[in-house]
Parts: sequence; C-alpha cells; structure tokens
Amino acid sequence: MKKYHYSILVAAIVVTAVSWFLSAHLSKCSKLASQQEEVPARGDSNLRKTQLNEQQEKEAHIEISTAGPGIIKQYVHLNGRITLNRNTTTEVRARFPGVVKNVFVNWGDPVKKGQLLATIESNESLKDYEVKAPAEGRILARNISAGSVAGGNPLFIIANLNNVWAELHVFPRDLDKIQEGQMVIIHSQEGDRTAESPIAMLLPTTDPLSQTVIAIVALSNSENVWRPGAIVRADVLIGEKKVPIMIMKTALQNFRNSTVVFTKVGNQYFMREVKLGEQDKNWVEVKQGLEVGETYVSKNSFIIKADIEKAEAEHEL
Repeated sequence: MKKYHYSILVAAIVVTAVSWFLSAHLSKCSKLASQQEEVPARGDSNLRKTQLNEQQEKEAHIEISTAGPGIIKQYVHLNGRITLNRNTTTEVRARFPGVVKNVFVNWGDPVKKGQLLATIESNESLKDYEVKAPAEGRILARNISAGSVAGGNPLFIIANLNNVWAELHVFPRDLDKIQEGQMVIIHSQEGDRTAESPIAMLLPTTDPLSQTVIAIVALSNSENVWRPGAIVRADVLIGEKKVPIMIMKTALQNFRNSTVVFTKVGNQYFMREVKLGEQDKNWVEVKQGLEVGETYVSKNSFIIKADIEKAEAEHEL
C-alpha cells in the first residue's frame, strides 16, 4: 500500500514539473515573438520609425508638408552665351575718306545719341566734318586715333547694353520641342543669377561648327549683370503635366537601394518606400507609397534617416 502511494506521489511531482517547464517555455516563446513583432524585418522599409519631441524637431529645423495634386513642369536644358543685341549695336563709319583730326571718346565710354565722337578732314573738300553717335550706348571698339586715315572700316562700335541676347544652342534631337514664345529661365554659370524671358527668335539656319540651331532670348540688363561673352545655362519650358500626388524633391532619401520619404503621425516618423514618376527641378510625382493629404518631412529628412539607422545599429550590437 505504501508503495502504491509513493508511486502516486512521484507521478504528481513529475506532472507538476513538466507543467511548470512547459509554462515557462511557452511564456519565453511568447515574449520572444512579441519582441520580433516590435522589430521590423530588415527588408520592409515601411515599418521603420523613430520619434522626436517638439524641441528636437525645432533644433533639427524639420519642416513638414502635405502630399497632394499639382503640376510638374517639363523642361529642355540648353547651353549658350550672352551676346550683344545685334538690333541695338551700331557700327559708325566715315561719310567721306580723310584724315582723323580729333577723337573725343575712348573705349568703354558711355555716349548719348548725337554726341560728338571725332572730326575728320575730307580728302575731297579738305574741310573738317563731325562724326556723331547715331545711338545711345557704350563704345565697345575705337579703331582710329588722331592722324590716322579713315576709310571704309568702322571707326567705332556702339552697343546699348541695357538689353542683351542669350544665344542658346538647340541640338537636332530637341528642335521639334522648341518654339518661339516659350518661356526660358536663364542661369548664370556661377548659379547666382537667373532671368526669365521668352524665346524671341529661332534662327532659320544651322551653325556650321556646332550643327545646332540658335534660339535668341532677349534679356533686360539695366544693371549690367549679364555681360556679353559669359556662358549661361537655360531651362526651356515645353509642357506641364497635372499629377494626383506630388512632393518636394528635398524629401527624398535613399535607403538600401530604395527611395523613401518620412511621414509624420503625431510625434512619430515612419519610413515609407515610394515609387516616383515625372519630376522637375523642385517637385516629383509619387505613383505609389503616399496618399493625398499625408504629411511628410520636406526639409532635413536626412536627420530622420540617420536617427533610424542609428537605432538599428544599436539594436544589432
């Protein structure tokens, strides 16, 4: 009898031990599974997130914008240079051959219409006659001095620099897209100046050296910031496309070979992989990954990316 009770006692102890072991093991597995749910899979960018408080956002200069419909502008990019406006550039010649008696202007001098430039003694009449400026502008060339002989060559070149041209080279592949009247944004080579003006003229001939067609853009130059001879870049507006969702290009970041943005919900920032469409200098169409009305980080998004990468690196240690 005692042996029977002893067997029952041993069996009870074994059952209790097994139950405790299974309970502890299941609890541990449940906890592990919970932790795995909290840590996003490495391949899913959309589950990655971080959190910043209001003070951290302010210090990082984070700016938030809203995704929505808009217009993407389509451009053709051209190169060229600033030249004199040939319609306001004048060559001054002698009316009669003779000897130059006096010259009253120098290179670079500003002159007014009717201003006295030089006097010449005619070879025929042996009398002096005056040479006056036919238009207002600057002396860009002076080809005579007192005592020299004035013949058929220009004595002076006068140009009005208040209006200059940008001569842009249009390659054959772009020629069917370029038309007179299209708006053009001209950029200085240094990138510190821009001007906007339409194409005034598309020359009917092809430049024999570059095999390009020249597009002429007239630029106001009252402050003399566009100097003839300077190289410029140009963006020619050839069309506009309405898109259902677009965001600022400054929002885009590259994360493990994917293009991502960061959406904001409360004080949390979520990484979101996006598929892009048309784009211009400042804006890009989002075809997949964002909905209309969602807020996203439009400035200093690299700070959010760095914070997420830092958190992942610490977790892997």
